[in-house]
Amino acid sequence: MMKHIFLSSTKRQRLVSLVAVMLLMLGTSQGAQAQGAGEWVLKKLPGEPRLSVHGYADLQYGRDTRDEGATFLQNELSAFFRATTEDERWTAFSEIEFDHIDGDVYLSDRGGDSVDVEMETGWIEFRHKDSFRLRAGKLLLPQYWQSNHYPNLTMSALAPLMSGNIFPKSIVALQASGDWWNAQDRGVGYSLFLGGGAKTALEDLEQNDNLAAGGRITFRLADRDRPAWLDTLDLSFSGLVSETDLDRSEVILGMDAQVRLGRLEILAELAHRSQPRLDQTWLSDVHHDDGATLGLYMQAAWRFSEKWHVFYRYDYLDLNDGGGTLRDESRHTLGANFRPRANVSLKAEVFHSEPEAWRASYDGVAGSVVLNF
Repeated sequence: MMKHIFLSSTKRQRLVSLVAVMLLMLGTSQGAQAQGAGEWVLKKLPGEPRLSVHGYADLQYGRDTRDEGATFLQNELSAFFRATTEDERWTAFSEIEFDHIDGDVYLSDRGGDSVDVEMETGWIEFRHKDSFRLRAGKLLLPQYWQSNHYPNLTMSALAPLMSGNIFPKSIVALQASGDWWNAQDRGVGYSLFLGGGAKTALEDLEQNDNLAAGGRITFRLADRDRPAWLDTLDLSFSGLVSETDLDRSEVILGMDAQVRLGRLEILAELAHRSQPRLDQTWLSDVHHDDGATLGLYMQAAWRFSEKWHVFYRYDYLDLNDGGGTLRDESRHTLGANFRPRANVSLKAEVFHSEPEAWRASYDGVAGSVVLNF
């Protein structure tokens, strides 16, 4: 039976640590063969830092018209630490996040208790070549928005409702990945992972600590012979297989697309989970035997200039299509993004949310100031 192969949290952490040590020993051995004892000296070469510290500060504000008068204020500071060896075969990376949230009831894409300090992600990677890399540690799952969710990269202040809540947000795992390109610049990228301790973005959803396996494959279809108006056409398919704490098989399937046509950018993502994603309400207890989880978003953005963008996004999230939950809703968001400098982003948006079941629709505003360093 599948359930007999699942490891305890302690054993799983030991397994990941053992894998990381084995990778480290392998890299040390190969480095010594290649360049001798100086292989692991971290130093800054001209124009190419071997040890770097970057990050961002993000101040978010939001308010909506629900009866509880929800207001949201978030102060977030993230620091990225990255180190590579001279031959760039080995990379160590970590992100430490300092996050304070006032207003826990605000917005379905956040919620949960305030997290003051957290290691968002941390890993060690060995690059054999571009088509084969091994990475071990706490990893973000490879779906597009989750991999690019940082506020200095996203168009909006608010994340899509589904982000990190159908496919988990992160997992402690060993991952193999790579990319291939042909002579016409048409490419294929892949990632495969095995691990456990999957974590959703919403803390009040149930967390699955069992062993999980999954992957993603991306087809980059805009080659050298593409029409002049087509800049990017990427299509990806993802999957994850696991078992819930109720000993039920869990299968998550998804797809996402990125299309760039001159000034127009279109992002879309769809994911389906074979089990409902339960939350801490009596509705989940009543309907936990039924249903599945479904989420999607589609976002279109128009670039007026290098500094000004406007966007529209439609979101939908149903954590249990066999019965209602307090998180099920659709949302329309319209916003603007202004970048007065390359390292500064100012965001403002309005939204209209339509919850399922008996909950009344509501409107809201959100905005953020992002500073990269």
